[in-house]
Formats: sequence, structure tokens, C-alpha cells
Amino acid sequence: VLVDLETHQVFEQLSDRDKATVHAYFAQWAAEARAAVEEVTTDFWVAYHEVAADLLPRARVVGDRFHVQQHVNDALNTVRREVQRQMGPADRAWLQAHRHVLLRNEEDLDAAAAVDLEILKGYQPELDVAHTLKERLRTIYAAAPDRASAATQLADWLAAVAGSGLAALVAVGEFVARWQEPSLNYVVRRTTGGLVEGLNNKIKLGKRRACGYRK
Repeated sequence: VLVDLETHQVFEQLSDRDKATVHAYFAQWAAEARAAVEEVTTDFWVAYHEVAADLLPRARVVGDRFHVQQHVNDALNTVRREVQRQMGPADRAWLQAHRHVLLRNEEDLDAAAAVDLEILKGYQPELDVAHTLKERLRTIYAAAPDRASAATQLADWLAAVAGSGLAALVAVGEFVARWQEPSLNYVVRRTTGGLVEGLNNKIKLGKRRACGYRK
């Protein structure tokens, strides 16, 4: 699904996400039209970045921030599950029931959930480290005033992740390090692929509702 970032209108839906399909579509555009594209926001499917580099030479390619954050949230959840497996039955059940407070944005927690979060972080140092790093990355995306400042803060974040000793976080830090250039490009204009993701979710919902239809 291809969407105009300024008008929020869908302008094309391709048959699949293969590189050849996407490349063939943009290759049909006139050179002037391709050169006029200023920014592309996408996820981290390598083919999309390669097509942009090949055919949209003047475009700033932005790695969608919500995909980065989702990877970090998944790593935090992995840490939580590892901690949970080492607990006794009662503590394990309590952590399972309150796991959502780790993944939600900290400023969105109500007073009771904020207390639960402090209990979790005080009781389990690994969860404290993982949650703090998750929130630090959110702050970089939300508050860094410019790309240079974001780059400095992200370098510090990557160092902290590498030194955390938590395998899931170290792995996601390596992912962010590989894709830090397009990730940092988000700070320039703060555009996201949220509309595309919403459309994809609607398509998936339609497919699920159609389960069982023969044609």
C-alpha cells in the first residue's frame, strides 16, 4: 500500500511486497517525478530501502519509529518472560497479570499502574533496566530537537543497551545500530508510516472476517 504522506491518500496498491514488484512500479515513473520525491517513510524491509536508493535518489528514507519501538517492546517482553520463569508461582502470576504496565507509555499510566510499575522495577533489576531503556528511546524520538542531538543521544542509548547484559536488548540494539541512519531521519520531519499500518490492519481484519468464504 503506497500512500502520499502529505495528502494521506492511497495512490497505489501493489500485488505483493517483492523487490521486483516495487522496483517495476517506480521504474515506470518519469525521472522528473522520481527526483521530486523528498521523503519516503517505510519499515525495515530491505527491498524497500534498496528500491528507494535505486529509483528515488533525492529522497530522505525514514525508518518508521513505531517499528523500532515495537522491536524494543518485544525485547522488554522477552526479558519479562525470562524473569517470570525464575519466579515462584504467586510472583509469576502477579507479574503476568501486571505485564501491561511495562509496555505502556509511562506517562499514560494511572496512579495505581504507576505504583505497580515501581514495585516491578524495585523487585526485579532486569525489568528496571529494560523498562528504563525502552522509555529512553521513546524520549529520544519524542524530544530530540534535531538530528544531530538525536544521533548523540542514540549513541549513548546503544552503549547502555550493549552494556545491559540482557541478551534480548543487546540483540535489538544491534538491529537499531544497523538501521540508525534511516531511524535518525525520523527526527527531521517526524513523519511515520502510521497510516499505512492502519490500512494494513484493516486489510488483515477483512481477511480474517472473510475466513471460510470460497470466493
